[in-house]
Amino acid sequence: MLNPTPVPAGDFSIHLPMIQAEWKAVGIDIVIETIHRTEADKRWANNDYDVTAFTGAGGFDAVLSPRHYLPSETFWSQQGVRWAYWFADRMDPRAEEPPEPVKESITLYRQVLRTAEAKLQSELMSQIMEIAAEQFQVIGIHSIPTGYGIVRYNFRNVPPLMFSAAFYPNPAPTNTCQYFIDQP
Repeated sequence: MLNPTPVPAGDFSIHLPMIQAEWKAVGIDIVIETIHRTEADKRWANNDYDVTAFTGAGGFDAVLSPRHYLPSETFWSQQGVRWAYWFADRMDPRAEEPPEPVKESITLYRQVLRTAEAKLQSELMSQIMEIAAEQFQVIGIHSIPTGYGIVRYNFRNVPPLMFSAAFYPNPAPTNTCQYFIDQP
């Protein structure tokens, strides 16, 4: 049985009982412990858990913050916080050298950061994603549903498609100062 899963209060309480039932069917017993976010933060920082549930990201976020695919951030890389300390500073007393596949991902990501060539970044990120899929440290359970927006018929210069991600906060990157209202 895994140690209690620290889960910040929120929408997770809806999904986790379904996951708990599915995992029990294949012989994995989990205990869900809903806790305050400050307690979850403390446990994450101290690497005091076996499994945790939290939000994920993909798309543009993967390049800007690949924390779900390699331990790149000491707070958010919950699949390996001690590895993330190693990523940031190998001499940190909290750091732990990760296994070779994780080190390979880190090396690839440092190459992503050093190049401005979009095609090369994409190729390198594909390699990172392949390693992440093989290592299976993070399990995604669902994707964010397609969003929608409402634009008045006389609102002009609004792009037909807006990307959205935690680190790409729409509509700001669409240059909203160029929107205008066309008088009928």
